[in-house]
Formats: sequence, C-alpha cells, structure tokens
Amino acid sequence: MIKILDCTLRDGGYVNDWEFSRKAFDDIIINLQEVGIDIIEVGMMVKNSAEKFTTKFSSFDKIPDLPRIKDTNSIFTVMFTYGEAKGVNVPERKPDGVEAIRLAYFKNDYRESLKLAEEFKQKGYDVFLQAMATFMYSERELQEMIEQVNRLQPKFFCMVDSFGVMYSEDVQHMFKSVDSMLAPGIGLGFHAHNNQQLAFSNAITFVNIAENSPRNICVDASIYGMGRGAGNVNLELLANYFNKKKSASYDTDKILKLWNDYLYDDYKKYFWGYSWEYFFTASNETNSAYIWYIKTKGITDMESIKNILNEIPPEHRYTLRRDVVNPLIEKYKGNS
Repeated sequence: MIKILDCTLRDGGYVNDWEFSRKAFDDIIINLQEVGIDIIEVGMMVKNSAEKFTTKFSSFDKIPDLPRIKDTNSIFTVMFTYGEAKGVNVPERKPDGVEAIRLAYFKNDYRESLKLAEEFKQKGYDVFLQAMATFMYSERELQEMIEQVNRLQPKFFCMVDSFGVMYSEDVQHMFKSVDSMLAPGIGLGFHAHNNQQLAFSNAITFVNIAENSPRNICVDASIYGMGRGAGNVNLELLANYFNKKKSASYDTDKILKLWNDYLYDDYKKYFWGYSWEYFFTASNETNSAYIWYIKTKGITDMESIKNILNEIPPEHRYTLRRDVVNPLIEKYKGNS
C-alpha cells in the first residue's frame, strides 16, 4: 500500500522558523485529513523552543491537542534529529497523542540512533527511520546499517535525498538495494529535495518501482513543496498524479486553499524552491545548510559562493562545519 506523508509543519518550518499560527496548525491538520493524507507530521522536537506558539516543540506536553476529524484514517508523527533526540524526554505514548516518531540521523550516528529508536518503540510509538543523505553510504555500509535496522523492526525505513543529488536511475538502484536488504514487514519510504528540479519526478520513479512491492510504501511531500532550501515534493502535484494515474481521489483544491490562506505570504517573504545556489550544493554533494550560512555572512554573488563550496573538503560537506567554512568566507568576503 502506498501512503503519502505530509511534512509541511515540520520541514516547512525551516523556511519560517516554525512560526505557524495556532489557527494555521489546526486548519492544516484538519484539511489534510479531509484531503485523505495518510500520515501528517505535526512538527519537530527540540531541546528548547520559543515561548510563543511554533511547531518546534521542546516537550510532548507542548504539542497541542491534535484536531482529529471523525473517522479519520490519518496518523500523526513528530520528527527528532539524532542530536536533538538525546535532550528531550519522551513519555509513554498516549492514546490521543502522536502515534509515531520519525528519527533522522546521519551516517556516523546511526548506531546510537537505533538505540534511541528502540527506546521509542518500547514506549509504544511506531518508529520511522530517516537515513539522511542515504546516497552517501557505500553498499557495504548500507548493508551493515540495514542489518541493524532489521533487528529493530521499525514501521518504516526511509531513503532520504537530503542534498537533492539523485536522478531517476539512482532512485531505482537504491530502491532495489534497500528492498533486497530490508526484512519483510518493514515499510520503505522516500524523502526527496528539489535542488535539481527532480523531487517530483524522483517521487514518481519511487512510487512506480514500488507499486508492486508487498511492503507498505511511503513518500513524503509538503504543500507547495515548502521546505528547507530548494524544498520538497509538492503535495498538490503528487496528489494530482495519484488521482490521474493511481485512481485516487485526493482533493487538490483543499491543498491549494491551504497554500493560499496560510503559506503564500511566507513564500513571498522568504522564498523556497530551486535556485542556482542549491544547484551548486547538489552538484558538489554538499549540505544545503552551507548556502544558508554563507548568505547570512553577507556573501551572495555566484562566483564567491561557487568557489567556497568547491574549496570545502569532501569529508566536511556532509554537515555544516562553521570552523571549516569561516576561513573561506573571510577569504572571499571582499569579492561580494
């Protein structure tokens, strides 16, 4: 069975610093249930959060009552990243709370992350594992990790194209590799980014190759692609594809009304989507967080940004290393 997961309230928060109003939070959740979205990610767990309402929660007590509609089939999840997960108390699962936890981790942290995931399972949560930048694992490293994943038996294991570097052929190859290694009964998911304008087409590739799989399949999307940097798969496009090609009946008008009512102003103010900067990060297999950081330091011209990205050593492109990039920023600051 193929499920759609909406991550607007979490991944979209990288655009607006998670400053969704409480009304937006409720209306987005209500309408996504009415649309028929299977899994709704309601926010992100962190060690600290602002006093005002945001979808960045410092404790489970901070997550508002979820506005479930009658007879909803949607389930609700929050995301942890490995670094933040270590600092947040996770209570036993409550009947009216979130049902699932998504745990995102980079390659170097997967062993410790799986230990945390086991704790989440013991507290009653369904666990989704997000292996960020999955393309950076060698075949041997992928095999070693998935052997550990199989022991844990999470609800889903998700392939993540964190830097938007993958092409259709890469998606097909990774699906076949992961599917052959993953134990029966574990679902397989995919989270794409749009650095090369390929998020939607890669999602279609994933859906079509997975269509005859006996596994549960999950593909991530967000309203109008709202998400960090170049953004994600557009929910309205994916839903429309399912309507036309998979005999689904998602209400795309409701999705676009949410965009118009709650997200359009953020788009005008902050912008997300494809840009030459994010193309550069994809072509260098570099974390797009570098672009955000470089631009906060006042460097915006194409040549300087390209040179800085080219000079980041390959071993430090995986995650933002301020100590590595700061000397390069100083080197090229006079050119901007």
